[in-house]
Amino acid sequence: MDTSNDNVSDLLKKKFKIVKDGLDQDEVFSFISNLMDQNNELTARLEHIDSLKKLAEKTVIEADKQAENIKLEIQEQAKAEAASTIAEAEEKARAEAEKIIVDAQQRKAESDKMIAEAVFSLTHTGTGARGES
Repeated sequence: MDTSNDNVSDLLKKKFKIVKDGLDQDEVFSFISNLMDQNNELTARLEHIDSLKKLAEKTVIEADKQAENIKLEIQEQAKAEAASTIAEAEEKARAEAEKIIVDAQQRKAESDKMIAEAVFSLTHTGTGARGES
């Protein structure tokens, strides 16, 4: 512990003067005061880091909540858009079906008219298959 100089002591890499009753009291108190200041500074840094960690954890939790809310909103919006698209498609299908039905009814009416005219023509002109044989 002693260095080559008999009037100096080396403790924790700090050299202290040796006086009559041991180590120089002012140097020891100064060293201890520095250690306490370093300890206080490190404690304050640690507390600051702890508070930052807590803030980060709260931020992550809040971000997760917001992400979940956004996800639910998007799902609801997608459901609403899907329902709207389905309703629109159903309406278009109904309208197209109605057009097809009207067209089919018109063609049936035309066919019925043509058949009726043909039957009338055959029965009134006498030129059907019966009359030619």
